[in-house]
Amino acid sequence: MTQSVHLETKACYGPRQWVVKVLWCKNIPFFRVLLSLFLFVSSVSGVQAAEPTQTTDKVIQIGVLAYQGKAQTARRWDSTAAYLSEKNPGYSFHIEPMFLSELAAAVRENRLDFVLTQPLQFVQLAQNDDVWPLATMVVKTPGGTLNRFGSAIIVRADRSDLQHVSDLKNKIVAGASKDALGAWLLGLDTLVRAGIDPKTQIQPLFTGLPMFQIVEAVWQHRADAGVIRAGFLEQLESQGAVKKGEFRVLDPSQYSDYPYLVSTELVPEWPFSATSSVDRVFAEKVARDLMGMTPDNPALISSGISKWALPLDYSTVQQIRDRWLPGDTSLIVLFKSYGWWLLLPIGLMLLVFFLQGKRTQKKIARQEIQLRKTLNALEDSVVVLSLDGRVLFANQPSRQLLRHPVEHTDELSGRHYTVLFDLRWRESDPNFDLRTAIGLLCKRPEQSYSLQLSVGHQIKDIDVHLRLLGSCLDKLSSKIILTLRDVTDYREATALLAYRASHDRLTGLLNLASFADFLETQCNVLEQKKSEGLILWLDVDDFRLINETNSRSAGDQVVARIASFLSFSVPPTGVIARLGVDEFGVWIPDVQSFPYQQWPDELLSGLQDMRFEIGDQRLRVSVSMGACLADYRLGADLLNDAEAACRRAHREGGNRVVWFSRDDQEIESRRHQLATLHQLKQALDEEGLMQVIQAIVPLPLPSANQALLPHYEVLLRLRGADGSLQSPVQFIEAAEKYHFMSEIDRWVIRQTFALLTRCGKNPPLLAINLSGATVQDPSMNAFIRSAFREFNLDPALICFEITETSAITNYELVLELVHSLRQLGCKISLDDFGAGLLSFEFMRRLQPDFVKIDGKLVRDIEHDPVASVIVRAIQQVSEVMGAKTIGEWVENEATLRRLEAIGIDFIQGYYYHAPVPIETLIQEPLIHQLPD
Repeated sequence: MTQSVHLETKACYGPRQWVVKVLWCKNIPFFRVLLSLFLFVSSVSGVQAAEPTQTTDKVIQIGVLAYQGKAQTARRWDSTAAYLSEKNPGYSFHIEPMFLSELAAAVRENRLDFVLTQPLQFVQLAQNDDVWPLATMVVKTPGGTLNRFGSAIIVRADRSDLQHVSDLKNKIVAGASKDALGAWLLGLDTLVRAGIDPKTQIQPLFTGLPMFQIVEAVWQHRADAGVIRAGFLEQLESQGAVKKGEFRVLDPSQYSDYPYLVSTELVPEWPFSATSSVDRVFAEKVARDLMGMTPDNPALISSGISKWALPLDYSTVQQIRDRWLPGDTSLIVLFKSYGWWLLLPIGLMLLVFFLQGKRTQKKIARQEIQLRKTLNALEDSVVVLSLDGRVLFANQPSRQLLRHPVEHTDELSGRHYTVLFDLRWRESDPNFDLRTAIGLLCKRPEQSYSLQLSVGHQIKDIDVHLRLLGSCLDKLSSKIILTLRDVTDYREATALLAYRASHDRLTGLLNLASFADFLETQCNVLEQKKSEGLILWLDVDDFRLINETNSRSAGDQVVARIASFLSFSVPPTGVIARLGVDEFGVWIPDVQSFPYQQWPDELLSGLQDMRFEIGDQRLRVSVSMGACLADYRLGADLLNDAEAACRRAHREGGNRVVWFSRDDQEIESRRHQLATLHQLKQALDEEGLMQVIQAIVPLPLPSANQALLPHYEVLLRLRGADGSLQSPVQFIEAAEKYHFMSEIDRWVIRQTFALLTRCGKNPPLLAINLSGATVQDPSMNAFIRSAFREFNLDPALICFEITETSAITNYELVLELVHSLRQLGCKISLDDFGAGLLSFEFMRRLQPDFVKIDGKLVRDIEHDPVASVIVRAIQQVSEVMGAKTIGEWVENEATLRRLEAIGIDFIQGYYYHAPVPIETLIQEPLIHQLPD
């Protein structure tokens, strides 16, 4: 065995102290004598040259790259050295500012203990195992704290020919220098990914530092594009050095944890690293000291960074350096860098090789230790086995799953896997075990199983993963990785989540979605058995009053009590669900041997007898109940039938049972309306609605060559399945009943505004109908104003038509909306006047621009003298008010002549103009002709 002893000699060279450590090998006598002579001469020379420095602390040298000048670098980092000296008694840390070549030489000569330099030089030094990372710098930026950086490829904003990085082929690209990482090399990688060869297809322009010179070269057209560090452009814009929007970033990407636009990948910031001359334990202590700095630490404040973090992976930087900065292997460079090594005797060279081998062994040992730490930190059990089944390594979590407990995992080394774990397999083969699974690895090198494991009195759910590393033929170096993951808690949590997703939290009953799925399954069973089931929908009458009068907890008590009552009252084969806040469902699967006709009434009677004590009060509740015999073909739709019957029970006063009948017209009408509403919503989403227009023309009718002031009403049509256009009367009735009309009106307004912007120089006046729900919507005023701003439309081109019934429903709200629209410049039309109960007094206060006389009055004007008198009265009042009158539903010449005689101002109807698609306004002018 080789014996070694460390000899240390210290010599003073000005303010700098250094330590030389030499490995003394007793097994090589010749080199031992030669080295002794060499060290003796060096020591004597050192003693003669200067007096030894008297110091009580060991000096630790930190080499720092002085890219801002040595004086400024020393001022910036001296506080960090002082902080480390304070944290490590017996050691005195010193900052050595150095330039790139100086720092590299100092590391080679073992004159530095720690190094702080840029990533490119770090990977160059780390490639030779001269340094290893301890921490990564986290810098402060206006966008936050960052431990990575990237590059942005910028061009002038007015260069429309440069939209992507691929457009830079055969262009001039500026950078700081050919070995600048953020201001050149990262950009080269991006050019390659864009299909550009930087060596032949771009012309580089190196401006040097500062990076502002790159930006200036692009601005002055000396370069087509420039590669700068990401965030520098935003910094210039915030400082006012360049105007925002003068430059663009090509192919910008934005990472979730990086605030600036980048064109390249991200690489780590500067690393703080230890050299090979530092003890690893001491180096790790220094790393913990750095990462333990608080934000208010003077060392952090002086250095201008945010903190130190765990070291990142610098392999990306290594790849970039290998790709774009290959080593210069010329003899001159080798001699300048390593000349003093070339002059050493051959024996020293062999010694270096020997030391390098030892260093490699140490590195492998460190990596093995790091790997062991990583595996021990996992939550999964990881066991490494030889091909004959012996344990080579087991991490700490493995101790929790063993058949027999051990103090330390080292006790498992060499033991056979068959005695480690008590596994219970779920395979179809009763003889299947771990030995069988391992035997299958030669056929399938990777396998996974779900099974159970017994640990003491506990049974755990385990996922087992087996993987073969190597070949079954290589029994010496091949290994088996056995991974066991305890998924007991995960499966219990999954089961709990599944239960909560399908059950009501308060009562423990099935919820609506689960009940509907259950009914689908049950109906499939009924279809096969040809039997009938019974479904009930129960709804507590006036449940809202219970919550409002008492509290929400009182309502919860009532719901829980009813659920409990149902659980005792429903037959054992029945299923109960909570379908809403105060709604329950009951399913009886087979009623052939069950008095189903009387049972709902008996259940209702039992609920009526219940009393609830809420505080000092005794409450009783009434329940509306819908009952429905199951038609197995309907599946979950049975719920809709039962609910419809329950709603009818509510309308009839509640506290009763109503049986669903498919002949019930009221229920059928409600179902039809719901289906109609669904069809209308689908048409709105899938562009199934279509706008048409119908002309409103003055009386007397204009001649063929007389210019018209175009005036149209926008109408709505529904496109049928066969492509035909249908009147939306029945659909609008369903939309108004179920409060969907406001959504349709908003769609019509936006579509109409968008079309008017495309109508050229002389757009028409378009009349848009507003429903009663829309004029009573408080947010409609803001919506209309926003739409006018969005489409930049003149409000004078729009006339809003308000029906008589909507005006009388909420008169004050209508007046407010009309007043606001008038202020914008819109026109107002009172639609269907004469069909409702609105008086002339209301019309006087509303002050409309147009009064549209109800079409039913206009249609009867020829044969009904009362209708004629009403129309004449409307015309006279409107004339006094300054409003124009419009007669609707004009379908023949006799009606037209009668309206003209009365003095009506405009007509609208099929006699003069049938509705046409609204797009006709854009395609061609409308020409109206009287019928033959």
